[in-house]
Amino acid sequence: MEPQAHFKAQLVTAFVTGWLVLAVVGVAIWRTGLSPLYLVAVLVAVLLWPVSLLLYGRQISSQPPSKPPVLLAVVGWLLISVSLLVVNYWEEGRITWAIYPTMGAFLWPVSMILYSRLLDHYSRR
Repeated sequence: MEPQAHFKAQLVTAFVTGWLVLAVVGVAIWRTGLSPLYLVAVLVAVLLWPVSLLLYGRQISSQPPSKPPVLLAVVGWLLISVSLLVVNYWEEGRITWAIYPTMGAFLWPVSMILYSRLLDHYSRR
């Protein structure tokens, strides 16, 4: 696999995942009535990944992994989600706040699946 394919797949994954994170946070802000300034803070945090790739990514991604950890991401998301839901139910007797971080954590396996597909796509070019 050539490093250029790895770099392109990482960059596209970073931008798409960033937009998904912003969408999830936007929905959470809209549903909870929090200040939209939270969205600005998340935007700055989300931009760190693609901007750092643009600045330093060609050096960092010269040794691409052999295969993206999709299974690890799915299992990790399930463990995070179950523990959040259990704690939320235990504390309040119903599920309320745990939905939002569960949706956010779901973007981990989504980004790994997207990255895996993009890596295959760019490697075949």
